[in-house]
Amino acid sequence: MTTRNVQAHLDLVNCDHEPIHIPGSIQSHGVLLVLKEPELTLLQVSENVQTMFGIPAQSVLNHHVSCLLEPSQVEILTRVLLSEDIQSANPIKLRAKAGKRKLYLDGIVHRIDGLLMLELEVAELKESASFVELYRHLKASLTRLQLSSDLHQLCQVAAEEIRLLTGFDRVMIYRFDEQWNGVVVAEDKKAHLHGFLGLQFPASDIPALARELYLKNWLRLINDAGYHPAAIVPVINPLTQRPVDLSYAVLRGVSPVHLEYLKNMEVRASMSISLLKGNTLWGLIACHHFTPKYIGHEMRSMCELVGQIVSMQLLNKQKIEEYRYGMQVKNLQTHVASLIMKEEDGMKGLKRYGRELLKLVNAQGLAICFDEGYDAVGQVPGEAELRPFIQWLWENMREDIFATSHLPGIYQEAREAKFKEYGSGVLAISISHIQRAFLLWFRPEVIQTVNWGGNPDEGVKEGKSLTDLHPRASYEIWKQTICLTSLPWQLCEIQAATELRSIIVDKALQDIVLKQTLGLWLRQ
Repeated sequence: MTTRNVQAHLDLVNCDHEPIHIPGSIQSHGVLLVLKEPELTLLQVSENVQTMFGIPAQSVLNHHVSCLLEPSQVEILTRVLLSEDIQSANPIKLRAKAGKRKLYLDGIVHRIDGLLMLELEVAELKESASFVELYRHLKASLTRLQLSSDLHQLCQVAAEEIRLLTGFDRVMIYRFDEQWNGVVVAEDKKAHLHGFLGLQFPASDIPALARELYLKNWLRLINDAGYHPAAIVPVINPLTQRPVDLSYAVLRGVSPVHLEYLKNMEVRASMSISLLKGNTLWGLIACHHFTPKYIGHEMRSMCELVGQIVSMQLLNKQKIEEYRYGMQVKNLQTHVASLIMKEEDGMKGLKRYGRELLKLVNAQGLAICFDEGYDAVGQVPGEAELRPFIQWLWENMREDIFATSHLPGIYQEAREAKFKEYGSGVLAISISHIQRAFLLWFRPEVIQTVNWGGNPDEGVKEGKSLTDLHPRASYEIWKQTICLTSLPWQLCEIQAATELRSIIVDKALQDIVLKQTLGLWLRQ
């Protein structure tokens, strides 16, 4: 493992162990009440109860929730708690008094670990008045999303529509790769801001626990990264004897590492909307603002809906694109198979239709190998490079098919200039288990320049201890050149090669049977 890989591994391990689901505090623009059911006794509260209600946090513990809410409002809450799906009632419109002030609140409830969680945010009354207007905007947004012609356009429209609905300074569509690095695939922003489109970000920016929480919650809002955390008192829940789990809490406190990350980017408010492909986190709609920004519950609900619609469309668009290309490959495979089966000699047919075989898997070179000889079509490594590779395949190929887009990673000789120019990627099928008979498709090295948002080698650094973590300080473009790699082989291409092998074997058996039958007939 290289020094860079070791550091990246340590970054991920450290970040993945940060207990972000039990921060012990909440964002201070709302209040958290942890209640015991059915008594509705206050077991824990956030210390900013005093700021909202004018009552010290310690003085309400072990009291009925009516010490904060009027009896009529407790009755409303109780009716919701008796329903089968309490979350469908969110937000619960509640009223309360704080001295001479009247409070209009949005109550959000959920249950976890046998506890009832009630989060209270001051309601934005003006939102209700403009709901019809918001609905009209939402309807137009959904229409644009549904009319998107492909995946790229869908992502761009999603970024534009979320920014139009919310007014964030920057909205990005952030897609994860197989190693959980992220890349910005679409962006809408204020004209004067520098662009993040095309930038990649290392997996340590959004560690495993954070990704798990994005699977549990469609939306995450940080309305002011400069907030003062409101601690939960007491720290340990008296029933569970452990810190309260805030995985599903809207007000969940933010990791200090993430707050520093936002500060380094000069971002003051952020909102993230999950994009799912089936049950997998495909990416995020990431929103940034450079001043504090609060998004009310009604608007958050609309943004969640947009995220859900985009998620469904993602699956459909990707399937359609894969299907279209897959059908092209399938049609070509059928055509090639019919040509080969018509040939008297199957091996000669392969040589005759080499160009069609290249198109079948979108390769630039093909070597048809049999015993000590081979025939080449297109761009393949030279004989001095190819023969040792055929021997290596014969000794190491354990299955009937072998595919890689990074051959130099497992075959050292492929690093040489004469080889990598034509064969950094290879797709091979073994035609016989008793002879050196292969079809080898080659793809050349594609040198890629990856633009990272900051140096990925810096990752997340330890401070004075393993729990003292700090993100990288700069997000200026950092370029990395990736060599010795070809374009990846798609699943439908590998399947086409596999099915072609079956056709070739069937043809060979057919030729053998035909020759045996002809021999018997001649002897008679």
